[in-house]
Amino acid sequence: MKTVVFKFFICFITGILAGILLGCTLMSVLVSYRIDSYHEKIVSLENVIEESEIKYKKLKDSLEDINKNKFIVKDIEVYLIYEEIEEDNFDKIEFEKYVRGEYKNVLGKEVNTIDMELIVEVVDRDVFILDGKQYRLGVDRMLLSETLKVWVTVKPI
Repeated sequence: MKTVVFKFFICFITGILAGILLGCTLMSVLVSYRIDSYHEKIVSLENVIEESEIKYKKLKDSLEDINKNKFIVKDIEVYLIYEEIEEDNFDKIEFEKYVRGEYKNVLGKEVNTIDMELIVEVVDRDVFILDGKQYRLGVDRMLLSETLKVWVTVKPI
């Protein structure tokens, strides 16, 4: 009788310990997922703030210098086209940040004075290194108006 009670007690303790370990594992998975999503939001919001500050400074400087009748570039939109790779939000943020950084000098300039051939060459055929991997960027299309829209192809090397 003692062995049956002892075996029951051991199984009971083992079950409680297994439940505690499983509960702790599930909680840590949930917490790490939420931390990753918050980190992603923070990084994207920091990029938005940085881009907004650049836009504000460029537009303020250009509006002081030009007349109201002139057409100036006010914003940059980047569209990424992935070839042979999966889309990753963190990588997407870094690619967009790089392309916007390369074209930040276009902000605040008059549309008529911008040479399209030159601004296409700024990013076209660039090699971008991210987390030890090399990617070739290529400008697929570009639309120039008050908003500079750039479609960039991203291929691994």
